[in-house]
Amino acid sequence: MEKEKLIKFLNGACTPQEEEQIRNWLDQQDSQEELSKMFQNSWDSIEQTSQGPQLDKILHKVHQQIGSEKGKKVRSINSNFIGIAASLILFAALAFMFFDFGKSTPEQALEIATVYKRETKSGEKLKLRLPDQTYVILNSNSSIEFDSDYGKEKRYIKIQGEAYFDVASNKEKPFIVDSGELHTTALGTEFNVLSRNGIEEIALTEGRVKVEIEDTGAIAGLFETLDPGQKATFKENDSKIINSNFDPSIVTAWKEGRIQFKRKRLKDIFSDLQNWYGVEFQVPLSLNMNRKVSGEFNNESLKNILEGLSFSMGFNYSIQDNSVIISM
Repeated sequence: MEKEKLIKFLNGACTPQEEEQIRNWLDQQDSQEELSKMFQNSWDSIEQTSQGPQLDKILHKVHQQIGSEKGKKVRSINSNFIGIAASLILFAALAFMFFDFGKSTPEQALEIATVYKRETKSGEKLKLRLPDQTYVILNSNSSIEFDSDYGKEKRYIKIQGEAYFDVASNKEKPFIVDSGELHTTALGTEFNVLSRNGIEEIALTEGRVKVEIEDTGAIAGLFETLDPGQKATFKENDSKIINSNFDPSIVTAWKEGRIQFKRKRLKDIFSDLQNWYGVEFQVPLSLNMNRKVSGEFNNESLKNILEGLSFSMGFNYSIQDNSVIISM
């Protein structure tokens, strides 16, 4: 897709035929990959030409245009389009400077910080590459959030749910993950972040990170420095971080499509399967949900996993639409 047409689209200057062409292209499977390349090339251009201060103003303009296009409802577009366009086309536009802000008034030149957010539903996973080449895998029922200041002085991310980070090294711009009460700071490393049900866990697989309780890291005992193979655990309303060892093959199995249990309660296994496959479990009171199970499933269907569990745990099951009914 020609960059000039995308810019015309953002400016509302396309003909109906050009708009239709762009919409058809955005529905194609390989369009996101091409937009991602524009995204990275444009980010590099910002760094080289020192045009970063224009970013927020362009972003504001893009969001206005995307919103108006969405409102027209000419026809249905891929549901991911709005999120993709806001974060990717923006930077492609910036790289080639088709927008003219040279005549802006001081009032128009005010910077507008804009937030980008990506979310996954039950049964979904999402792979992202951030502008600095940091690689993120987002697990089911999770979200990641960063604003238009990302990468200027620091790299600040908010996470809910679970995500795996492969952080691009940059000693001048620390990478900070806010998972709720905990802030994890890294320069270039790989780690897993889990934030669900009042529990936060930071599991380090490579490099070194500092984990601290928000706004209180200067107080002794309220921060931990992790080495590979260590994880920091913090429970809601607690006053300390617990440092312990973990098995990377279990903690990060989800990002490779594997489910691995090692003496895990059946209650927690069902919770994982709900997030993984987007189903709801109906369980009788007579089933002992505290029994522990060990096992591994590699890209298996829900039916195959339930076959194994039902055989070892002595229950029956049936799958009806998005419900799994357990019986004795």
